[in-house]
Amino acid sequence: MRGIIRNLSDFDEVIKNNLKNVACFCPKCKMMCYGELEFLYTDEIRGLSINPQSKHESIYKHTCAQCENEIFLIKHPVDGQSSLTFVYNAEIQYDWSCVPDGINYYMAQAFKSRSVGANSAAMAMYRSALEWLLFSLGFKEKDLNIRIDKFGESEYSEKIGTEFMDILRLLGNNAVHVNDGDLSLQKSFDDDLLNSTEELLNELISLIFIGPDEHKKRVEKMKSGLTEAQLKRYQKEYESPGPKVRPVITIDDDH
Repeated sequence: MRGIIRNLSDFDEVIKNNLKNVACFCPKCKMMCYGELEFLYTDEIRGLSINPQSKHESIYKHTCAQCENEIFLIKHPVDGQSSLTFVYNAEIQYDWSCVPDGINYYMAQAFKSRSVGANSAAMAMYRSALEWLLFSLGFKEKDLNIRIDKFGESEYSEKIGTEFMDILRLLGNNAVHVNDGDLSLQKSFDDDLLNSTEELLNELISLIFIGPDEHKKRVEKMKSGLTEAQLKRYQKEYESPGPKVRPVITIDDDH
């Protein structure tokens, strides 16, 4: 029997049924992955002073079966209530060299915020990631509204649109503003909402940065199969400045 851990309720169910093969989010694989869940004693974790025998405190390690990346799950009390903290290496997930550093930084900050249950902070970080993305594309107006409108006039908006950007702008405002003293707005930042926000941002990041970079790498790999004469002809006819001419490349280098 296998289980899945997405939150404290899932964790308690897994422990109750003594399940060892469970799925947790792996930042290296960037997906839910099954692996071994192992109970740890304090002397196996440096720098953590926690009593593993306590009914309210425990530390577990999950090892991804696919990549062997390790994450730690810590159940501990917060304000008198049980809480589950996931300890990840966020840099593993957000280490795309083709993505601007500011975007990687704020996406990682959102991920770290979520791992300790700071959902309002995570939403604010998602908004900052969006601002960095628009800035990186050359939209540098002070007003985020204007930057979103400018993006809407670009080629990218035809594939993904700007509606979710406007919504993220408002949700980010709710996360950091007083909102006329209405603290209840913070309760809307649950896992489902944050998951949708992150998935849409990742879709946008992939469309603009990761997709073209991976496409370029695949094209370079394909070119490695050309003969030297074919490659020279390709570079002359297709990669030279000016209008692109589709090269006629055959096995026979004389044609």
